[in-house]
Amino acid sequence: VKPVESKVQARAYRLAAATPQVESTVVNDHTSGTWGTSKWTIDTTNNILHIGEGTVTDTGVKVDANGDVTDWGALDWHNYKVIETPGEDSGLHLSIDGTVTMGADASYAFSSLRFDDDTDFMYVVTDDTTNMTGMFMESVKSRTSRVFSVKFITAKVTTMSHMFYNFFGAYNFLGLDDLA
Repeated sequence: VKPVESKVQARAYRLAAATPQVESTVVNDHTSGTWGTSKWTIDTTNNILHIGEGTVTDTGVKVDANGDVTDWGALDWHNYKVIETPGEDSGLHLSIDGTVTMGADASYAFSSLRFDDDTDFMYVVTDDTTNMTGMFMESVKSRTSRVFSVKFITAKVTTMSHMFYNFFGAYNFLGLDDLA
C-alpha cells in the first residue's frame, strides 16, 4: 500500500529532487588567520586587529616599481575593508596580545594601522630581523600626551627604507641607533 501524499508534499519532493545541489565554499572575509604560529583576528565591531603570541614568518609583501603594494602576502588583514566614518578615526587599530617574534623580513608589518595607548611594542621581538622596510608606513598614533618607548634590536637590520614614511604620532624609539 502506497502512503497518501498531499499535493504540497508531492510538490516539495519534486522541487527538492529537481534542485541542483551546490557545494558550500568557505569565503575568506579577511577577519582571521594565522601568521607563522601567531593567530590574528579582527574585532569587526571595534575595528581592532588582535595579533596573538607567536613567531611570525616573513611578511612576503610585494611592491611595484612605484613602491605601491601589489600583494600583502602574509598580512591578509590589509585586505579587510574597514567602513570609514567621516569625522571619526575609523582605521584598523592594533592590539599586540603577547610576545610576537618577528621573522627576518618584517617589511610593512604594522603599516597603515592605528596605535592607541594600549598598543605595546615592548612585546615585539626583532632580534633576527633584517628588513624593516615600511614597517610603520602610513600608521597613526592616537593623539594623546603619552609617548611610548619601543625597543627594537636592530643589530642585524640591513634596511629600514621608508620605515616611518607618512607616520603620524609620538613614539620614543629606542635601539634604532644600533645601526651606527
